[in-house]
Amino acid sequence: MGKKLGEDFKIRSYVVLAIFIKAAVIFLIVTALFPGCNKGGAETSAPAAPSTAVNQPAVGVPEIERGKTVFMAYCTVCHGEKGMGDGPASSGLSPRPLNFTIKSAWMTYNNDEATLKVIRAGGYIGLGRPSSMPAFGQVLTEQQIKEVMIYEKSLAK
Repeated sequence: MGKKLGEDFKIRSYVVLAIFIKAAVIFLIVTALFPGCNKGGAETSAPAAPSTAVNQPAVGVPEIERGKTVFMAYCTVCHGEKGMGDGPASSGLSPRPLNFTIKSAWMTYNNDEATLKVIRAGGYIGLGRPSSMPAFGQVLTEQQIKEVMIYEKSLAK
């Protein structure tokens, strides 16, 4: 019995490792195909001031659409195409990716600045909690990060 439990644990460990490796490979492929880096260039427009109200984007449809484009390129692997935290890599992640369609999930971050920090620095770094979410501060421009947040907030019900 003890040997079987040890073998089951070993198999589960390999499965989790395989899922993590697949997620990492997918992330690397996506970041290679869509670098989105602002290589020292100046932003062409002043960023909008972040709103602290949940599900109330401070800007209009163009910002939401641009945020959706970036989200689809970088975030769906974990958060899913509809932002429900059900992307192909989500099953192997702990904690699970945030479901942006649930308005109360936004209380996790408390405000827009904390949300922007999570996107920039990765996961819950700076909020004192572990996460498997990668940092996008070196991949996306500040404007893109804000537009992704605006899009994610537009998904909340």
